[in-house]
Amino acid sequence: MNPPIRLGVFGLGQVYRQLYAPAVAIRRDFCVAATADPAVPADFSQPEALLAGAEVDAILVLSPPPLHARHVALALDRGLPVLVEKPPALTVAEAEGWPNPALLTCAFSRRYWKQYPGSLGRGHNLDYRLQTSPEAWGAKTVETVERDLLPHAADLAGWLSGEEIATVEGVTRTAGRASGTFVFESGGRFTWDVSHGGGYAESLAIGGRAVPDPARGLLAGALRRLRREPAPPVAAVASLLGDWAESLAGRPLPALAGVESARSCARVIEAVERVPSSASK
Repeated sequence: MNPPIRLGVFGLGQVYRQLYAPAVAIRRDFCVAATADPAVPADFSQPEALLAGAEVDAILVLSPPPLHARHVALALDRGLPVLVEKPPALTVAEAEGWPNPALLTCAFSRRYWKQYPGSLGRGHNLDYRLQTSPEAWGAKTVETVERDLLPHAADLAGWLSGEEIATVEGVTRTAGRASGTFVFESGGRFTWDVSHGGGYAESLAIGGRAVPDPARGLLAGALRRLRREPAPPVAAVASLLGDWAESLAGRPLPALAGVESARSCARVIEAVERVPSSASK
């Protein structure tokens, strides 16, 4: 068996603690070799110091979203493969300025959720709803929904349809909610609504028919605990890491998102953020 891939981690917040740390622990093909975070105990306070002082094979970028593009650039400039959490970049200019873009992988882990079937082909109408509570998640700082949740909708739209988003229509924004429609070149439409609110809720409908989530429900939870299986979000990240390990060994897999997905996500964020936000919640 090959030695594990030595990871350098930028950012030790809730995303690392609740998702990536347990997912890496599941996998034998990775180990965390060095960490950087200015706010919590870590091996280094800054990514630059980690890159200068640690021996790593690849980088996980889990820092706050406004820092993603710069931290990605630091690692790519060293020739290190990078897996970056969403959103990879906040502007198209950021996503187009990276060196060695072929070394970038975007961590759009919902591609690995069991209820999302992969490419459906062109021409479908889809409806996606997502609500989460950053406070319940344990976030110390709250990003806007456009930067926190919209990337899930933007990536699922392209992943499920197999198409580029041609236009963004009908956008409405408030302090904690955004909605609109992605239109594809085929004429298919992906209507979305993302919000920060009470309990977690997520749904997808294809042509008006709801897609069932096999991981939800009391029975599914009981079976998961009985089998000692990880929670679905952790399992999805572990599967993503497995595909990333394959790609680092020279065997790229189709579910992985690269730099074009980063640019597409950034285009959507920019388009939505250009729409003025109303004051009401």
